[in-house]
Amino acid sequence: MEGYYRCLLVFETLFSLLVFSLTAVFHYFGEYGPDSPLKDYFDNNTRFIFEKPRYLVEMITPSIWTFWMWAPVYGWQVAWIVFAFVLLCRTRMPVVLTPFFFVFFLSACGFNLGWVLLWTKEMMDASLAFITATALCLFITMALLYHRVNKLSAIESRLWRRDFVAIQWLPVNGLALYASWSSVVAFINLAVVLKDTVQMEEHVVVTIIFACFACIMLFWFCVDCFVFIHYTAYTLTVFPVLLVGFIGMFWRGEHKLPKESDRNGIMLVTLLAVAAAMTVVKVIFFGWQLYKDRRVARIVITNNKYEMQASTE
Repeated sequence: MEGYYRCLLVFETLFSLLVFSLTAVFHYFGEYGPDSPLKDYFDNNTRFIFEKPRYLVEMITPSIWTFWMWAPVYGWQVAWIVFAFVLLCRTRMPVVLTPFFFVFFLSACGFNLGWVLLWTKEMMDASLAFITATALCLFITMALLYHRVNKLSAIESRLWRRDFVAIQWLPVNGLALYASWSSVVAFINLAVVLKDTVQMEEHVVVTIIFACFACIMLFWFCVDCFVFIHYTAYTLTVFPVLLVGFIGMFWRGEHKLPKESDRNGIMLVTLLAVAAAMTVVKVIFFGWQLYKDRRVARIVITNNKYEMQASTE
């Protein structure tokens, strides 16, 4: 049974690498659209669709440079997938990345690939569904990973400290980066749908999207720093992604501070300031958790030392 389980993990890891690589390749060539070697699959460039007057939502659509965020997102996924292969090569492998984990990660990559293709064909409603599904699948993978890491480290004490640190910095933070950036893109896509399909007034669309951002930020901050802090203490990549998104939106507005009557401008500056503050608070919580963990480790080592000395005497 153990051999079958390992073979299943090997297959899913290889298949995840294949599907993720396909997604990354299509996303890269989607930047060039009809000018790329895969021009038969693309009708437009992925980034410059935002620039069309039909889809452009002022104060929501960020500057073009913001979408280079996909580069570190994909790069981080490569790092943790390599780490997954390293785990498979070990004799005593900590089973942290379970088969269900890979199922949802594969689903996320598939939805992301579908979003790229639909987006270039300007099928905005369908693309919104696919990018939303991408974010949801990634958050489910994070939940599965949090549960598994907590079970192996805190409950069963079967996870070495170095493995715990590597898992936190590679899969956990990598998936958090992927999920949070997918969520930002999903909200931008939602703004396009509300403007183009629903025919809603643009200033109302902006207010709705900013309100959604505020609710999501508050929810995640409370869950991250107070409710599930034991699980998420080492997850640092969520709020910086939001900060980059808001900076890109503010940058597009030519760094103009809002007037007193500019409701949406005030909301954007407020969200930017709150995201920066939440990032600082999260770093403080991380530092405190790191201090507590090291203190507990020193106490355990000292107690074991005294027990060994007492037993020898």
